[in-house]
Amino acid sequence: MGNAFSLQRAVCRSSLAFIGTIQAIMGTLVLKEFADIPAQHRKDNVVPGLFGLALLAASGCAWQLFLQGTSRQLGPADEDDQKNVQEHEEDQKKVEESFISKPTDYDCVIRMMSLAEFAKEKRIWLLRSVSSDFNPEDCQDVRIISVVGLFNKGKTFLLNKLFGLNLPSGKTQVTQGLSCVYLKERRMLLIDSPGVQSTVSYKSDSIDRVVDAQSTEAFLFELVSQLSDHIMFVVNDFTSFEQKYVQMFEQKEQFSHKAARELIVVHNLASTQDPQEAEGLFHKQITSRYDGVESHLGKLFYTARRNPPVHHFAICKEGSAAGDTFNHSNIRLLLEHLEHAKKLPEKVVLKELLRSKVDDLLPRFLLMGCDDAGGRNLEYHQYHEQEARAEEHFEDFPSHRKIGYFHVTCDKLDVKTEGVISDLGEVISYDKSFSPEPMIFDQKTSEYLTRTILFECPGVRPEGVRWDQQGEGLTIRIEKSKLIDEGSVTAVSSLRQQSGVYEKNFRFMDGPFEVSEDQCALEFGVLTIKLKKCLINKRGGLQSIQESRVEAVSYVPTSSLPSEAEGLCRAHTVSDAHPCVRTSGGNASEGFFKVSSDTAATADSAILTPASA
Repeated sequence: MGNAFSLQRAVCRSSLAFIGTIQAIMGTLVLKEFADIPAQHRKDNVVPGLFGLALLAASGCAWQLFLQGTSRQLGPADEDDQKNVQEHEEDQKKVEESFISKPTDYDCVIRMMSLAEFAKEKRIWLLRSVSSDFNPEDCQDVRIISVVGLFNKGKTFLLNKLFGLNLPSGKTQVTQGLSCVYLKERRMLLIDSPGVQSTVSYKSDSIDRVVDAQSTEAFLFELVSQLSDHIMFVVNDFTSFEQKYVQMFEQKEQFSHKAARELIVVHNLASTQDPQEAEGLFHKQITSRYDGVESHLGKLFYTARRNPPVHHFAICKEGSAAGDTFNHSNIRLLLEHLEHAKKLPEKVVLKELLRSKVDDLLPRFLLMGCDDAGGRNLEYHQYHEQEARAEEHFEDFPSHRKIGYFHVTCDKLDVKTEGVISDLGEVISYDKSFSPEPMIFDQKTSEYLTRTILFECPGVRPEGVRWDQQGEGLTIRIEKSKLIDEGSVTAVSSLRQQSGVYEKNFRFMDGPFEVSEDQCALEFGVLTIKLKKCLINKRGGLQSIQESRVEAVSYVPTSSLPSEAEGLCRAHTVSDAHPCVRTSGGNASEGFFKVSSDTAATADSAILTPASA
């Protein structure tokens, strides 16, 4: 404020100098005209002369005041000015302190504390602040902007700095679940996340709490990336570990349903005070590492040419020379980018968007056993006050009330706790479900098109294979049992046993195909299902069919390489004829059940092996 009053004094002095100059010029001109009047007529024109003298006197006074002000230009303001400045600054400080002391509440919280807790309760609560007018059940016209990053990197601090909020931040503050702030004027919904590698909670009933915490972080990380229109990733030192997370986001964006979404990497240089040091650090970590272009509107703002493009911008320590140099312009550029980089998305209902994304993600992180025919289903239920019980009031959210919850209709939920460590330091859960990947290819002869379906399924027994052919469809069912009874042994290492039932319906629109039963086999853990389609027109009659039947009855195998299994239980005889000319009692199989004389399969066998082996 002192600068403002100094400016006012400078303006006043300039005005005095200008007025004094004008008065001096006018007085001089008047006196000159008075001097040009002949002496005999001057008595009749005394007034103009006096007026000119008055102008010159006024000019002198104005210049005297100007010179007095100039002599005090570098000195302190007078007592009245100082008093006004102090009073104004004190009033402004009171206003700022009043604003800062009032904390900002999150408008909405998605209370997802732990996957183990969700597996036990089968509920994800949706909370709303008692002082907020944002309703996640209503249709909103907003951009969804999420802030993610490693734990304690300044995500909440960034939101406070960008949007003038006062959300709780610092080393002792941990964001719970996914916390949302609604900015009505900007039409933005900000999502604050707890961060990756945060402290593990031991309140969970999970067997391995570290794995549960890491799985929960990965789940929220994935959920946020699918919900958002803009993603801001906050880093301090841009290490290789943080670079890998950025690369992971880039890979997700390539397969995202949201078009042209950009990733913004915010470099929080919280300990950098010198402007030259900040520029050198930014060049070392960003501009020298990526091919891109630096913004002409400000420094420490760089766009890397990636697909999609990645924007990097930095903020420095607040109140330092670097912060005063870069922070204001960079924050302004970032806000303009968030508001105008792309048009507003279609209106969304947050609860419906959440339900859809959570429903897609759950099978990737949880083992879901459903006995009912309808399978699993994630539903949203509004919460009514009459349902309240004392133990259901969350102490960690005293200013929020429940408005609804997501509930999964599934008989059994288990967290996937076994896994391997990825390059990103995440535990990738090991899926115990049995789901072999089919490989399908065609082979063509002059008469037939043979379509082969291969499964790699070691440990599957012949009696576990079934198929059912109906019209153009073929349903294959493969059941795999556990080789080890985990309840009767003590595991020395992780027992990663895949087991369960795999069933899939294959529909071939270029049919009709028929299963070639004599060419189906289970050898060395590889299941081969062959289908044939006739490519030529065939003629025949009853006599050819009867001759084929006689040949089938009298057939004696001579091959030294018998089939591993004789196929369907109804196929008591073997024929080289096309399946369409063989007698058949139906098209539903009961799987492989009998082994030929040169092979041996016992109840303990995982695969079929030659008897001579």
